[in-house]
Amino acid sequence: MYNTPADFSTPSARLLVAHALGRAAAAFPSLDPLPLSTPGLDERDTRLALAIHHVAKQRWLTAEYMLDQFLRQPCRRLQSELRGVLMVRGGANCFF
Repeated sequence: MYNTPADFSTPSARLLVAHALGRAAAAFPSLDPLPLSTPGLDERDTRLALAIHHVAKQRWLTAEYMLDQFLRQPCRRLQSELRGVLMVRGGANCFF
């Protein structure tokens, strides 16, 4: 059950948001005000992705502060892709 490889052929809500937040981290502090594009997701996953994306962007500075308390280097010095994943898994989930 746990030894099967992940299926990345269909996008997941969290993966889509992680990519979008990675792009946002690369452009930070110029966060894009446009809503997240969610091609290939069903209605339920689309709502989840939009909610996570909204909360992560709304609480960006707070989430980075919280993450900085546990990282060896400041969050802003990490690769943008890693920052996106951390914002989804570590930051936004605290508020969602």
